[in-house]
Amino acid sequence: MSLDTLHLVPPNRRASRFPNRSVALPPTGRPCPPLRRAGCKVPQSVRLCVYQRKSRSIRSDSSGDRAGAILTNVAQLPPSLSDRSLEDRQISRATQLAERRERVLAGMTEVFAKRGYQAATVENLIRGGKISMGNFYKEFDGKEDCFLQVYDRVIAAVRSRLAAEVPSGRDWEAQAVFGIRALVRFVGEEPMSARIVLVEAQTSGAKVLARYVETQAAAAAFLRGGRRFGEAARKLPASAEDAAVSGLVWLLQSRLTRGGLEDTERLCEQITQMVLEPYLGRERAVRAVRNVH
Repeated sequence: MSLDTLHLVPPNRRASRFPNRSVALPPTGRPCPPLRRAGCKVPQSVRLCVYQRKSRSIRSDSSGDRAGAILTNVAQLPPSLSDRSLEDRQISRATQLAERRERVLAGMTEVFAKRGYQAATVENLIRGGKISMGNFYKEFDGKEDCFLQVYDRVIAAVRSRLAAEVPSGRDWEAQAVFGIRALVRFVGEEPMSARIVLVEAQTSGAKVLARYVETQAAAAAFLRGGRRFGEAARKLPASAEDAAVSGLVWLLQSRLTRGGLEDTERLCEQITQMVLEPYLGRERAVRAVRNVH
């Protein structure tokens, strides 16, 4: 095949299997004619490639004009068919599936949050996720498995929020303040997602309940790091962290069920002081809430 030939090949196929899908490039300085004039139909999935007879011809050709002519011809392709345009528009199959899955889980999150785990049916979930019955059972084993994946999606969003807002290089005191603040703000901004973890998880199946217990245990393990701040903190009962996490969950849960978190910033201060006071003492906890930035 000559250097002035444009070859159209479907993705993941060998060029040799499509010997007739070629278009002659025009001389230098003239625009490339539409491909339909050459009798080629170009589906959206077609990958545009320029095949060179010798891979090193442009670098080794003693005539710079020849190499420049080839590059000019390629550059003069219609914008909609250029290599760069196709690369920009081509989204991998994995990315498409991930985006579709995100939309499905977002719709099902709203269904579970509004109807509750017990009242939500598979039919409700199918309508909320905008998928067919067949696709539902391809993606999920049933309603409990669907809720478990919705729960994991919310927890992943919370962890991403914490990673973005909690400074990793600060001490436990600062991380606790930033972490509680980020958590309360997430609940205020994403009440539907928050209901999944704080309300509905406790009424679902055994697998989800076990995941919920793991989530609480991780939060308690972080709080346990505050015991090194003083004698009083070291003398706290073994169940102090579990009680603190349960109290935090109950407070946020009660506010959600009563209509939401309108006074988020004031609630951040109250909850942070409540959690930190057993470890830091009242005065230091108040200073931490007001001064940590």
